[in-house]
Amino acid sequence: MDRTRFHDALEADPQVRDRIGGGSVTDSGALILVIDRADLELTRDFVNGLGGQWDSAGLQYGDREFVGS
Repeated sequence: MDRTRFHDALEADPQVRDRIGGGSVTDSGALILVIDRADLELTRDFVNGLGGQWDSAGLQYGDREFVGS
C-alpha cells in the first residue's frame, strides 16, 4: 500500500477515518490497521477500493487495551 494514497483516502473519507482506531504502512508496503470487529466490512471495502489486497487469513484478533504512563 502506498503511504500517500492511504493518507489521502483517509482524509477524503471521514466515516472510515473516524472508525479506524490506528494503523500504519510498513516499509515493505504492508498495511496494518487497528479496527473494531464491527467495522471489518467497512474497512475491507475501503482497502479493496484502494486496490489493496485483503488477506482474511492474515487477520489477527485481540482485546482492546489502553496503555498509558
